Amino acid sequence: MFRPKGDWALIQMEPAIGESKSAGGIVLTHPELIRKGIVISVGPGRHYVDGVYKPTELKMGDRVAFLAATMDTQQGHQIAHLLEKDQALIRETDVLFVIDEGDPRIEK
Repeated sequence: MFRPKGDWALIQMEPAIGESKSAGGIVLTHPELIRKGIVISVGPGRHYVDGVYKPTELKMGDRVAFLAATMDTQQGHQIAHLLEKDQALIRETDVLFVIDEGDPRIEK
């Protein structure tokens, strides 16, 4: 395993739910737009051009949601072979929200 730098976070993704059945029993596949996962490692923060340092707000163990398209970038494809199965390396700014434990609005 490695340690992310800057504002990058290493995420262990939850299984994608990209398959359902129609009323007639036909299996339909569709990509998930939002993926969820657990933060397993996080960088210390980011230094901006104007000299401002913003420490990372994410913590190891946070359950987060992010757009699946975040992983479908040139950078994402270039580092995918370095990661273990079902892991993603994303910037903290790509995290949409942190899921509080027991939140009834988010299915598990």
